[in-house]
Amino acid sequence: MELWGGYSEAQHRLPEETLCCANPDVTIYIGKDKTRHRHGKLSLTSHRIIWESRGTAIQLPLSFVSHTETKSGGLFGTAKLKLHLANPDQPYMMLGFDSGRDTMLHQLNVVLKMQSWSEPVLGGAHAEQNIPAFGLAGLDRAAKVRAERQSVLTQDAFTDLDSLVQLAKPMVELANRLQGKLSQQGSTELTPDQLELAELLETAGIHNPVTKSSTSKSEFHVALARELGAAMKGPLNAAKGMLLLHDVYCIHSRMRGTQLVSPQDLLRAAELLEQLGTGMTVHKFGSGVLVLRSVSRDDESICTELHQFMTGRERGWVTVLDVAQELDLSVLLAEEYIRICEARGLLCKDQSVEASRFFVNQFCPITTCLTTTS
Repeated sequence: MELWGGYSEAQHRLPEETLCCANPDVTIYIGKDKTRHRHGKLSLTSHRIIWESRGTAIQLPLSFVSHTETKSGGLFGTAKLKLHLANPDQPYMMLGFDSGRDTMLHQLNVVLKMQSWSEPVLGGAHAEQNIPAFGLAGLDRAAKVRAERQSVLTQDAFTDLDSLVQLAKPMVELANRLQGKLSQQGSTELTPDQLELAELLETAGIHNPVTKSSTSKSEFHVALARELGAAMKGPLNAAKGMLLLHDVYCIHSRMRGTQLVSPQDLLRAAELLEQLGTGMTVHKFGSGVLVLRSVSRDDESICTELHQFMTGRERGWVTVLDVAQELDLSVLLAEEYIRICEARGLLCKDQSVEASRFFVNQFCPITTCLTTTS
């Protein structure tokens, strides 16, 4: 503990010193061993670390700290912050936290990067007597320190963002290649591993999104349609060949990141998908609901799937919520499925105060219902 100063030094703030954050319950470790300084208040300032408890206060100048790292406390231990010290006799020490360790770590790294203690103090050794620690001068100094800290954070953020962009480009290119190989298989039924891969590729995003500035006005919607067709193959297969159009807009917008398109542009592009031979088409139900669906996902396939689901149940009737839960659909799509089957004569409706229940029509075989036009 020879690096820690005593009570009189820790109790009085330096004139240019500002409080960054504090934690009410911190224990000091020397090496891996606990010291007698347990469960005290730890304050981090721009110049030092102050620990206080029951009339005892000690301080560690930040000039002694070279860098930091975190240590897990295991299942029942406390989270620790390891401070590497510029002292060969005591290379490191640790601080144990019941909570709030990550907040303290973030603030400590910012303060260590600023190194406010190395800046010269105007007025020499009597600066504390000439410059008040409170009042307008104190507020002005605190504002300057906050501005400096914000500047450091902003610079770090932009540096990290640039690095992230550079690392993301090859990953997105790899994701596009994997997506191409997945779509070349030409199978509408994906294995669980392929479904997981499709979900991962969906979050990877579009590397070079089509924009109005990168294409001519006449070619924009055609290029956007091609992009949409390539991007929606995985999500559409995962959704059994049908997605609500507003879900398509949300998925596509997430893939494009900040390069968003308007809903009107997406609708115009989606209407071109069938002409471009993508195997997708926009369909409008009688209720006005718009969906993007595979060309193979017609009314007959919907009726067949719903009929197989109902005949395999012990209970002879279903509700809209039953269909939505069992077939993994939104309630809106489940209602449309039932309307299609009801219009074909495959289902009979029993409406009561409790709920609307749907039964298989025993007087109309499914082969007859499938040949009936709505």
